[in-house]
Amino acid sequence: MIIKLTNASPDHEGKFILLNMKHVLSIFETTQEISDKVFVNSTNVYMLTQQSWIVKESIEQIHEKLMELK
Repeated sequence: MIIKLTNASPDHEGKFILLNMKHVLSIFETTQEISDKVFVNSTNVYMLTQQSWIVKESIEQIHEKLMELK
């Protein structure tokens, strides 16, 4: 099950990524400092392969995308 999310890491912000949700270990929301005293909410997706991705979508948005696939 592949879903399309929006990268939120500073080097790749706004670029789309495709993730295989069968390999997700955990998903949680956090606050990320993007510059001095400037914070944004983001969601971290940790994979079984020990990779992690910071995405712009909220947990609720990711859940909705997964439910659409079922």
